[in-house]
Amino acid sequence: MLKEQGIKVKNLGKRKLEIILITGKITIYRTVLQIIGDIDLKKYNLESKLIVPMDEYLGINRLPFKVSVRAMIEIAFWEQNQPSFKRASEIIKRVHNIEISANNVRKITEYIGEMVYDYN
Repeated sequence: MLKEQGIKVKNLGKRKLEIILITGKITIYRTVLQIIGDIDLKKYNLESKLIVPMDEYLGINRLPFKVSVRAMIEIAFWEQNQPSFKRASEIIKRVHNIEISANNVRKITEYIGEMVYDYN
């Protein structure tokens, strides 16, 4: 798509990404491309000069965290039933065998809470 529009890109090679799913972590290696030269990003509906086609294809470029939507909902569920983010992190590890920090539990829970609040 970019080459057809006369935009030159450089292949920066493969980069590792870990995503938390409800069934555990998955690691993928995906190609990262960098746009060469100055272009108007808005004109081409781009947010950055770095493009990761696989992320766009899978829709993971829109995830606010490196966590699937289903896993974010599960994390928020477990947190609401615990006295602390730390305890929620421990329960998530015990139930799903997913290691996630208390800080990330807090961030994800607050994000989900905002989504629900904004929806209503």
